[in-house]
Amino acid sequence: MLGKRLINTTVAGGACTTDTLDLEGMPSGSETNIAVYKLDGNATDVTGNYNGNLVAGSYVTGKFGQAASFNGSSTYMTIGNPVASNIYSFSIWIKPTVALPSGIGSIIGGSGTTLTYYQGNTGSLLIYNGGSYLQATNFFQDTNWVHLVAVSNGSNILIYRNGALFATLGASIALNSITFGKHPLYGVEYFNGSLDQIRIFNKVLDSTEANTLYNETVATTSDLLFPNPSCVAYYKLDSTAADVTGNYDGTATNVTYTNSGQFSQAAVFNGSSSYINIDSFNLP
Repeated sequence: MLGKRLINTTVAGGACTTDTLDLEGMPSGSETNIAVYKLDGNATDVTGNYNGNLVAGSYVTGKFGQAASFNGSSTYMTIGNPVASNIYSFSIWIKPTVALPSGIGSIIGGSGTTLTYYQGNTGSLLIYNGGSYLQATNFFQDTNWVHLVAVSNGSNILIYRNGALFATLGASIALNSITFGKHPLYGVEYFNGSLDQIRIFNKVLDSTEANTLYNETVATTSDLLFPNPSCVAYYKLDSTAADVTGNYDGTATNVTYTNSGQFSQAAVFNGSSSYINIDSFNLP
């Protein structure tokens, strides 16, 4: 029983893109992700290439489904080496715990020629490169989710905020490995907040692609396929029998949960005493 939902099909719905490995509406082969981390209860790479490891972290309500939570002192996530050149792009949803934190916390770091995107104490996004830094002022303006697309084209780093070009910074930085949540070389600069829907590309994304990523709709395995009241009930079965719509929570009896579901977790039934009971609901 995986990610089941009850849908009132009399109301039209919209497209769903956050499950896809490719961006829609672009030439085939130009948009492929080399790594995708949905962070719905685990740090698995949806592409199967570079599974991550979340250290001392937890999972909380995210922009889509769940998100990885970083505590600002010991949490980080390692993913290996998807990028080995100065041509790459990151797409990531970021939710700082406070708008203007004291100190700095590393969001994305890469060893080798060191690249670190910091959350600065003035709300700035700082790109640190071996003793110097470039600054995108006031990138973080509150504690709401903000979407970052960071593009390295070999000459500059382009910063997109919520789908629009925010800053162009002169830097050419190749990466040997990537760490989220702390500086890869110094264990004192940890991020405090949540990260969700991380995508990594081995290509330069343009402004249209950055805006497409920002405008991704909720996905079938992350949230409602249709907005209420179309979706009457939706059970992701990620550790609970709760209804994502908030309308008809289920009650699980002798049910366990596994991390090896088709999408994130799944409910496991023993064939003798396991069941989920759902209160009556109304369909037109």
